[in-house]
Amino acid sequence: GGCVWGLVNVEAPRAPRFLFFPGVRSWGCKALGIRLRGGVCHRLSASLPSREPRGGAWPRSDGVPLFEAMGNIVSRKEKRQLGPGWWKPVQVFNAPGEPEPDGSLVRTATATLAEELERLMRPIVDEYVHENLVDYDGIKASSAYAAYRRFATTTLRRAALEKGAEDKVARAFFVNLYNMLTIDAICQAGSPSDLNGRLLRWSTASYSIGGLIYSLNDIENGILRGNQKSAVPGTRITIPKKDGKIAYVLPLDRRIHFALNCGAISCPPVRVFSGAGHDAELDAAARDYLARYLRVLPETRKVKLTRLALWFAGDFGGAKNNILRNVQPFAQGETATQLGELLAGVETVEVEHFPYSMDPNWTTMTDNADKVEQERVDFWEAV
Repeated sequence: GGCVWGLVNVEAPRAPRFLFFPGVRSWGCKALGIRLRGGVCHRLSASLPSREPRGGAWPRSDGVPLFEAMGNIVSRKEKRQLGPGWWKPVQVFNAPGEPEPDGSLVRTATATLAEELERLMRPIVDEYVHENLVDYDGIKASSAYAAYRRFATTTLRRAALEKGAEDKVARAFFVNLYNMLTIDAICQAGSPSDLNGRLLRWSTASYSIGGLIYSLNDIENGILRGNQKSAVPGTRITIPKKDGKIAYVLPLDRRIHFALNCGAISCPPVRVFSGAGHDAELDAAARDYLARYLRVLPETRKVKLTRLALWFAGDFGGAKNNILRNVQPFAQGETATQLGELLAGVETVEVEHFPYSMDPNWTTMTDNADKVEQERVDFWEAV
C-alpha cells in the first residue's frame, strides 16, 4: 500500500511532497521532468503523450503500441484517473476483449472465489517469494502460474460476485487479488521504470470480474480503504456512486497497508491471506513490517516510523500522537514499552520516516536490494 504517493520518490531527504500533472499550473515542473509552457505543465516524456492520438495507437520508441505491450486489451469505454486532468484507458490483464456480456456470467459467492484464489496463489508465494523479493522469471515459467492464468481468464473473469460477503472473507480476497494482479502485470509487462510508468500501472492495470473492471487503485483505494481518494493530490473519490463496484466497498482496516505489495523493494512482503485466519494474519503482517520500520529513541523523544504512516496519515489517525497510538498495538517487546512511555508523557514527540524505495523487487536485482537495505539500516542506527 502507499505506492501511488511513493511514485514521487519521496525517500530522498529533500524530495518534494507534491506531484505535477498535465494541465496543472505549477512553478516546479522541472523537478519531475515536466516543462512549463504558457503557465501549464506539460510532460516531457514522448512515450506517454497527454492525449491519445487519432486512430487509438499509443506510440513507443521501439514502434510497439504502449498499451498493446502492457496488457491483453485496452478498454475504450473505461478510463482511470492518474492525476488532476489526467485520465488513461484501463489495461485489462485477464480478458481477450471487452467485459463479458451478462449472459456468460456465473453468480459466485465471494468465499468460493476467495478459496480458489488462495489455493492457486499459495504455491506461487511459497516457491517464488523470498522475503521482500520476487522471482518473476521463475513464476512465469511455472505450472503454478499457468494454473493461475487459467483461473484469471476464465473463472475470475466470468464471476458475478454475490453481495453481502463477510468483511474478513472479502478483505482477504481483495488483498490477495491486489497482490496477484501486481505479480501478473509484472510477469506480462515488466516493472515500470519511472514515475509516469508507475502512475500508469497502478491506476490502470486491471482485471475484469463479472463485467466490472477492477484496477489496482480501485481495489486499494476504492474497495479496501472504504472508497477514499488515492494519495495522489487532486484525485477524485475512487469508485463513483453509480458504479457496480460500490456494493463491494469495505470498511477501512489500516492493517491492509502492511499487506499490499505494489512490486517495489520497500513494500511489505507478499503473503497469502485467508478468511478464516484474517485477523491473525493481518496482525502478523503489521508486526513483522513494523519490526523493521519502527524504532523508538526515548532519550531524544524521537520515533522512526514507516513512511506508509505519512502517506496515509488519515488512515492511521491523522494527528501525530494518534498515529503512534494506532501503531503501538503492533510494536513488540521493548519498542512497545518505550512507545507507551513516550505517549504517556506531555512533551512533544518527534517523528521521522524511513526511506522508501520504489525500485523493482526482482530477485535478479539483489545488489540494488542490498543497497536499499543498507540505507534502511543506516537510518535505523542514526541517532
